Amino acid sequence: MIFAGAGSGKTRTLTYRFAYLIQEANVHPTEILAVTFTNKAAREMRERIVKITGIQPWKLTVSTFHAFCLKLLRDFGEAMGLDPTFTILDATDQNRLMRTIFKDLDINTRLVSIRHAMWQIEHAKAHGITAQAFTPGPFDLIGKRVAEIYDTYEKRLKALNAMDFSDLLLNTYRLLNHSPETLAHFRRLYRHIMVDEYQDTNFIQYQIVRLLALEHRNLCVVGDDDQSIYSWRGANKENIRLFRQDFPEAKVILLEQNYRSTKTILRCASHLIRHNEARTEKTLWTENAEGDPVSLYEAEDEDDEARWVIATIQALREEGHPWHDFAVFYRTNAQSRVLEERLIHRGIPYQIFGGFRFYDRKEIKDILAYLRLLLNPWDVFSLRRAIGTPPRGIGKSTLDKVEAYAHERGLPILEALGRICEEPGFRMKSKARPFYEWIISLRSDIETGRPSTLIERVVTESGYLTPYRGSSDPHEQAIIENVEELITATESYEQEAEAPSLADFMDHVSLMTDTDTLDETAGRVTLMTLHSAKGLEFPVVFITGLEEGLFPHDRSLQDESKVDEERRLFYVGITRSRQRLFLSFCNERSQYGHAAFRRPSRFLSELPRNQIHVVGKNTSRFRPRVSSRPSPHVQAANPTSSAREEIDNDAGDNGDFRVGQEVIHPTFGKGIIRVKEVKDQNAKLLIHFEGLGLKLIYPKFVELVRL
Repeated sequence: MIFAGAGSGKTRTLTYRFAYLIQEANVHPTEILAVTFTNKAAREMRERIVKITGIQPWKLTVSTFHAFCLKLLRDFGEAMGLDPTFTILDATDQNRLMRTIFKDLDINTRLVSIRHAMWQIEHAKAHGITAQAFTPGPFDLIGKRVAEIYDTYEKRLKALNAMDFSDLLLNTYRLLNHSPETLAHFRRLYRHIMVDEYQDTNFIQYQIVRLLALEHRNLCVVGDDDQSIYSWRGANKENIRLFRQDFPEAKVILLEQNYRSTKTILRCASHLIRHNEARTEKTLWTENAEGDPVSLYEAEDEDDEARWVIATIQALREEGHPWHDFAVFYRTNAQSRVLEERLIHRGIPYQIFGGFRFYDRKEIKDILAYLRLLLNPWDVFSLRRAIGTPPRGIGKSTLDKVEAYAHERGLPILEALGRICEEPGFRMKSKARPFYEWIISLRSDIETGRPSTLIERVVTESGYLTPYRGSSDPHEQAIIENVEELITATESYEQEAEAPSLADFMDHVSLMTDTDTLDETAGRVTLMTLHSAKGLEFPVVFITGLEEGLFPHDRSLQDESKVDEERRLFYVGITRSRQRLFLSFCNERSQYGHAAFRRPSRFLSELPRNQIHVVGKNTSRFRPRVSSRPSPHVQAANPTSSAREEIDNDAGDNGDFRVGQEVIHPTFGKGIIRVKEVKDQNAKLLIHFEGLGLKLIYPKFVELVRL
């Protein structure tokens, strides 16, 4: 068990251990299994091992948990009655399925929300609890409804020949438990197992690893309990105790040298995390430079905070930092809005990590629906989506009849469509029959055709892009470009895959996460939640919104263990920074449409005050001792010259606005101030916008550009 502190090179450690087993211990590369949590980490590890050893990539099993389990179920799932052509439902399809279940069961969403039901089901699966074993207490009315939803959800998944992501893990565990032959095969196959980010494993993931390693006991896990931040999705720090219980002979190693951050940043992180008691003590140290003090900005409100962030980025940009050096972290997604508006207004390129995925776009999901139907003829959702895009004159009532026909006869939905077209009373035969025959012709090419060729056939022969061809509408042009990019992505997959196939490509798409969309050298400022920042690093990091009730979040304040996890989340954010760290909080923040007074986060008082440089217009409410060593980049940390003036001009005094003045609003465009009213030094303006009429605007909460 390796406890690897933040920035201590755990990926390098695993990589070299993998290479050592091959080169020095004479272990065959196919006998080693390495599992981690992101495709990005798996890809980086695989590339490094290939570079060190020269081994062909296809001989290496370096995979995420979900990818490993998916391949295992595809190849061996029939041992427990699974159809290997099953579909993986994404979050959108899960939500759609759950909406139909709620409607069919007449669930009162004021009693049980879809989100709560899905969380309960995922939490149950993460702990190995099936629908049959889900037993709420006798007086738990919500639990009883969730049990009913869970049972129906599982039956619908089976009818669709589908799984969700939690099923990939749960069904693998069940298969290894109930098929001794399968378990014996994998124990023989993988004689050495390594697990990355061990602190993030849930009960089922640990049990899978335990089953595979219990016989040969060649197991190496790497993690850091100080970076355990995913309990809400089932991650269990207790797995560290279980590991020591199941493998008492294991050697424990501490990696304490940090290669990433400056001494100043590391002192702040270490000082903070010591406030958590239930942890393995580690003393992180670094040979890196002392570095600049950590800057803390006290903002008036979220607009002032965003202005300061952008002005500081611009000041550092002038010193030579490229845009991709900067990352701005926040606790909740809602905090990104004002930052985005400022970045757009300043013309600064940015990317939101954890935002809208390419594969979640409507046009991409439309095309993928055809491909999923080709692979899984039971997939009702994909049939409904494909047959309706583009419209073929086949309505919901007709598809309901086809689905009922399939259900009554126990047929795949695609076969039911073909059969019902032969029924003499079926009026939609002339429209449905051509679609059915076309899909069947495409299915005959699955084994022999390249995935990119199949997609090109679907796009061309379906006429999907016909309505958009020749259009000058930017949105419709973007649809064409996105579909063409899908074909390009498929061709790229074919070049890299050892044995490209449509089924493998669809699995590749299903397992992609938002971590795979981040380009760390894209020439853009990165915005992301703190949870998304895990595993990444940037030269310059901003952590915003350090206020009680926001960070730590309201939901954690009644449970000390949850506050400890929030502190670990802050620790993760701090240790993403290599050179410069900027923190901020607001005296007032709008929430649910109302401005509210905020208190600084308790975490700020847990930082070493002699490492903090406090900046802002009013530092009376938070006064750590200012570092005696001034920052060499004072303008960046506390923009007192041109950047500071730019902030003040943007914020403006209420008296600067006058009736008859022309202004530009970031959303409504150009307007003229018709009425101005000032109360308690706060102005409200009645502005006439071209084409929109009069609107009441509070300049304190929105940036108005004066003309």
